[in-house]
Amino acid sequence: MFALIFFSVITFLLLIVYLLVYLNTKQFKLNINQLGHYKYCLVLGAGLEKDGKPSDILMDRVSTGVCLFNNNQVDLLIMSGTRRRGYDEPGAMQAAAIAQGVPDSAILLDPQGISTLDSCVNFKQKFAHESLVIITQPFHLPRSILLARKLGLDAYGTAAGIYHFSWYKRAFWYIREFFALPYNFIKLALYSH
Repeated sequence: MFALIFFSVITFLLLIVYLLVYLNTKQFKLNINQLGHYKYCLVLGAGLEKDGKPSDILMDRVSTGVCLFNNNQVDLLIMSGTRRRGYDEPGAMQAAAIAQGVPDSAILLDPQGISTLDSCVNFKQKFAHESLVIITQPFHLPRSILLARKLGLDAYGTAAGIYHFSWYKRAFWYIREFFALPYNFIKLALYSH
């Protein structure tokens, strides 16, 4: 009984935290029609399939970035993800964007984008005074915008929405996001500017 009450309280608190993050970042979330022009578009990694190609969720992000590029809303796509032996997320993202017609000269790679926070820190280290638009799914966008803005970046976000996912995939991602928030707040607190 105690475990159930404890779990319920934790879940309720996480829900409140997520809602606060959502409300504090809502003004910085723009749909494609609201976006102005940005030099940089940060496309966040989301995993590869066993064959080394982008997962469906990652392809959704890359394709949304390509759409912004084709609409002349962004000049450069930054593909941020993990690169290690036998695993090259930014390289797979780059290949997918090139296959959709983006020139190689319009793509920058961030192979140290191990997490959302790392991707934002890496951007800050190279382009601290530049505005950017972040591409990720709706469940992940509030945290991404919050982390970037807490780092002092002039960050906006737009949700990837070209692909349609099953309700159980979306439910899994939202539940995962609830538990990722406290972890990311701890990482942000430990990050030394």
